[in-house]
Amino acid sequence: MVNGGAVEGIGGDMDTQDKRAKNKKTVNKKTVNEKTRNEAAHANEEFEQDASDLLELEEPVSADARGEGGLPSAGKRKGWKNALRAVLACLLMFALTSMLVVHFVYSDQFGRADAPDRSFYLVYDDLAAHFPREVVHFQSGRNTLTGYLYGASNRRGLMVIAHGIGGGADSYLTEIAHFVEAGWCVFAYDCTGSYASEGKGTRGLSQSALDLDAALSFLEGKSKEGALTDAEGKPAFEGLPVALYGHSWGGYAVAAVLGKGHNLSAVVSVAGYNSPPSMLLDQAHSMMGAFAYVQYPFLWSYNALLFGPAGWRTALDGINAVDTPVLLLHGTSDEMIGYETTSITAQSARITNPNVEYKACATEGQNGHNSLFMSADALSYVNELHAEYNDLLALRSGSVSEEERAEFFADINRMRASALDPGFMADVDAFLDRAIPN
Repeated sequence: MVNGGAVEGIGGDMDTQDKRAKNKKTVNKKTVNEKTRNEAAHANEEFEQDASDLLELEEPVSADARGEGGLPSAGKRKGWKNALRAVLACLLMFALTSMLVVHFVYSDQFGRADAPDRSFYLVYDDLAAHFPREVVHFQSGRNTLTGYLYGASNRRGLMVIAHGIGGGADSYLTEIAHFVEAGWCVFAYDCTGSYASEGKGTRGLSQSALDLDAALSFLEGKSKEGALTDAEGKPAFEGLPVALYGHSWGGYAVAAVLGKGHNLSAVVSVAGYNSPPSMLLDQAHSMMGAFAYVQYPFLWSYNALLFGPAGWRTALDGINAVDTPVLLLHGTSDEMIGYETTSITAQSARITNPNVEYKACATEGQNGHNSLFMSADALSYVNELHAEYNDLLALRSGSVSEEERAEFFADINRMRASALDPGFMADVDAFLDRAIPN
């Protein structure tokens, strides 16, 4: 029993030793695991520190400004959107303001052109006894225009005269008288917003071509007014060749209307511009300087809103659409429509019509926008009149009574002040004779 008990005691000790050994191994294993975890954590901390140091060197977006995947945070994106909205709002405000400015500029530059109450130049009463006329009316868009027919019985041909902006048909009474005396039946008219015609304003640089198109349709009997007839009830201009003569605004119109379905035999364009948008830019540049280039898209857009496709039709478009004989006359020192820049003549390299002739008016003092067709004596006399009237204004401190004005203008020799340059008109007549032989 003792032996057996001893054996049992030894066995019990062995079991305890085994358990202790196992416990020791477990403790050792736990210690190793804890040590491993501590080492790993320490290594991870070192890695993160190294990474942080590296990132600091690269100056990354801060953690507050970064979301998952390194994308801007919601707050940052919202800031960008607000900034974009502000920029777009500013651009919209600038565009709206620019369009309003352009609208007011148009209203100012292209307002009504009423006949002056007094003038240095011929008025119809000066010629009425020798050049009777018939007053007619026709439609151009929404407005009724007034036209004047001279020399209705003349058979040389029908001459249609298109006036410059700021004037009217009566601004060209000397030319009208010249053509009537040369055997032409002459039709002149007041454009939209000018003199006796309807319209709150002249609208813009493209309007002259629209009004001339309407005038020609009226003369051809294609408008709702019907055809003009003679005393026997026959079409007034049947069988007559039709020629056009225009200055400045009208100089553009007589060229731009070519190719629009009218049967035209000859065109004389005096000091005309080629492109309304380009002319607008040139005028804007003279007023605003380089800022005009910023405003140009709005000028172009406003012109397009007013006129549609007609707003960008050029004189070159019309001239190249036909082979009609065209005479282009322009002053080399034109102060309004540059001889080498905005004039039709400046487009000579692009003109394909083989029947175009050019006349550069280069005589000093007679090479400007309004002086190229005037006689030297007329120009000198008008300068004297201006000087005398300015002296009168200075004497009266800028306020001249109506009685004094009436007395001053009553003494003016308007025939002399309106005299045309003989050489200029001789060139025009010679061209017409070549284009339309008698």
